Amino acid sequence: MVSLDKVLELNKWWTKGREFANEDYDILSYRNSVIKLQRKELLPLLKPGSIIIVKGPRRVGKTVAIKLTIEKLVSEIEISPDDIFYFSFDETISQNEFENLLRDFLSRVHSGSTYIFLDEIQAVRGWQNVLLALANSGALANTAVLVTGSIAHFLGTETLPGRGTEDNIYYLRTSSFRDFVISVLNNFRSNTSALSYLLGYNFSLSELANMLETLSNTFVSLEEDLGEAYKSYLAIQKYFIPLSKMFDLYLLSGGYPKSISYTLDRSEPKQPSTFYEEIYNYIKNDAATITSQASGDPAKASKTISAVLDLVGSKVSYSKIAQKMAMNKATTINYLHRLENSFVFIELNGVKSFKNKLREISAKKFYFSDIFMHYSAGAAQTGKPGSEYTKELVNSSNVGKLVEEVVAGHLIRVKESEPMKLYNTYIKFYEGSKEIDFIYKKDSGRHIGIEVKYQNEASMQDVKRVAGVDEYLLLTKSSGISLKSNIMVLPVCLFLALLSSSKHNL
Repeated sequence: MVSLDKVLELNKWWTKGREFANEDYDILSYRNSVIKLQRKELLPLLKPGSIIIVKGPRRVGKTVAIKLTIEKLVSEIEISPDDIFYFSFDETISQNEFENLLRDFLSRVHSGSTYIFLDEIQAVRGWQNVLLALANSGALANTAVLVTGSIAHFLGTETLPGRGTEDNIYYLRTSSFRDFVISVLNNFRSNTSALSYLLGYNFSLSELANMLETLSNTFVSLEEDLGEAYKSYLAIQKYFIPLSKMFDLYLLSGGYPKSISYTLDRSEPKQPSTFYEEIYNYIKNDAATITSQASGDPAKASKTISAVLDLVGSKVSYSKIAQKMAMNKATTINYLHRLENSFVFIELNGVKSFKNKLREISAKKFYFSDIFMHYSAGAAQTGKPGSEYTKELVNSSNVGKLVEEVVAGHLIRVKESEPMKLYNTYIKFYEGSKEIDFIYKKDSGRHIGIEVKYQNEASMQDVKRVAGVDEYLLLTKSSGISLKSNIMVLPVCLFLALLSSSKHNL
């Protein structure tokens, strides 16, 4: 049974009102962080009678987003603290206990609309049955419910059939490079000397303000014409030097808020190994234990991670990975899908030309969805300190593969939504005598080939033309921007700084 002590501890605004924020761990951690990441707010999503689902990896800021939303509800919108309920499911509870928690809150006298926040809901088997029953009975007609979780399978559109959740599912992933850049500029806009020191680039107040305004108001969709995109990239080309230096930092930090703060805090000599270990334990144990109805084995999850570490961005088959793991194919596929389901792996399907059209084939590519996951897994597998492993990899000849992995982690967000636009429906790779890192399918049916060539000297002559691909982007390290016919060449830092995400990516 859930203790009253725990409920009261998690809902301190009931007794302390708006003052709860001055002692809430998550809010204080956010206030004290070196950088406050810019994310879309949850508040506009909350409508009476709605059930909002937000899913993404652990430690990306879902709980912080909820707490900041509750602070605004209490302090700015002046919702009665008694009308807001929060519970974090850090341990498994039964369906009956879960139902009793909600019914107890809903049975009280409320002054108006009520708000329910259910954090990391996957620990409750059958949670969707409870919410569905309450919604169908009318008990949630005046209540906005927000559910978060780190396991995609337990939070899909099939979870609450008939409750209109198809357009109410959102993703909170690690921070994109665009979010990173805008957050950095916002956080240092009144302290340009600190930012100049951090980047090794001398910012003036006006330059920083102009750069922030330009980036905030300029973005590129892969759906638009290359000529229009070209104009947008030209508008920010003058900021290439600071953007490239920020990209160097992003390559070290990845998109986790805590990792970003450590990377930008020059008073810290290096990131503590404990955070690498924390992330690795999450990605290994979640994949093993709660991504499926049947429990798994953390040791097998670890073997799967180890196998993929050596094959990131390479064309592979399930059989090849199974052979590397010394496990049967069915078990291998099971653990690969567990890791994808907990937002650790990106699994892309291959395509090749057939009668001037693209046909899907059985070849696969795997990436970590954030490079800090890659670093955490690599450090654990090699036994090296996390910061040492990271710097060795970034400074090695494999840096191009890391950049390719970063691009993969951004492309999956471009138009991601459920149920129809999951990332594997519009992002593939090309396999044949000529290989292309990514193939993006536009809504019009046209295809863009995206090749990452992270080196100083790259040109249109490096583009591999294949039948069925209509346009090409070549992403380089530091080339100028050029456009000719259906080919555009530009630095990867400019591409990522302007790349838009779907409205379902927060």
